Amino acid sequence: MGYGLVLISHATEKTNTDTEGKEYTQISPTLDKRGALVCERMCDIFGYVRSVYNEETKGSKSYLYLRETPRYKAGSRFKYIKPVIELNYDSLVEAINEAVDKEAAETGGQFLTDDNRNIFEKTQSKPLDFKALMAEFKELSTKYLENNGNPADIKEIVEKYLGKGKKIGDCTSAQAQQVDLIVFDLRSLVNE
Repeated sequence: MGYGLVLISHATEKTNTDTEGKEYTQISPTLDKRGALVCERMCDIFGYVRSVYNEETKGSKSYLYLRETPRYKAGSRFKYIKPVIELNYDSLVEAINEAVDKEAAETGGQFLTDDNRNIFEKTQSKPLDFKALMAEFKELSTKYLENNGNPADIKEIVEKYLGKGKKIGDCTSAQAQQVDLIVFDLRSLVNE
């Protein structure tokens, strides 16, 4: 549709351990693991913005970090993107164009196109099978409870998508999307 999507998150410091067993602190988004996994995989650029004070000019400039370092979590689908740029639209466009041009030179333009049609525009989503989702909910719930799971965990997931005091048994086929989200979360709970 010609739109760009920007996702914004607060940042937090997380302590990690490298392959040699040394601990280091990295700044990363405040998303939980599942949310971060989805966002990282769907984004072309996963950056970190930081303001840097310049002693000479007595002013600050904001920079966008585009490559991961031990200090910042970041990344990009563009193989040759600059690791850090000044935070503004023109710098970002220039950095992406340079990265694309370098990759085009390396591959002979094999994977590049000027066609800007949305490749997903003609796909149609299949309707959700409400009965199958309800059956899977029942199966997953039973499995979770047989493994000494807490029924309150299931209730919390259901109320997250349906509202406080609501029960999945009261759902209709019009709520298939909510049931699908409940089943998704329940799968994660069962597989933990």
